[in-house]
Amino acid sequence: MFIFFDYLYISIYKIFDRIYGKEPQFQAACFLSFLQTLNFLSLVFLYGVFVDKIEEVNISKLFVFIVIMSFIVFNYVRYILLENNNHKNIAIRFNSKNVSERKRWSNFQLVYCIVTCIVFMIFFVYFIQAR
Repeated sequence: MFIFFDYLYISIYKIFDRIYGKEPQFQAACFLSFLQTLNFLSLVFLYGVFVDKIEEVNISKLFVFIVIMSFIVFNYVRYILLENNNHKNIAIRFNSKNVSERKRWSNFQLVYCIVTCIVFMIFFVYFIQAR
């Protein structure tokens, strides 16, 4: 599971590096945390739908803040503080894959990002309408 997020982190890092032109380790970790938070909140919404008590699902700003900060701290420690998971080591592991495997990982990452945003928006709209 972490391999996927490692490769997603390095892909986000490369995109931010092209945009900003400096080493955006923290920005990449924050964006990855944002995507993980959307996944977590989608699971909370999904729980409310399956339990059929969507009205009782109470997601406050404080809850969202705590969740995203938890992911930011986790990803900061994992990708910036720990030497074996820094962007250079992950890039070496990713680049050691053959071209077709890297393309498959990149396509999967793109689908993941799109599906994560779409599913979250669907649940968010459903959640707002249910209230």
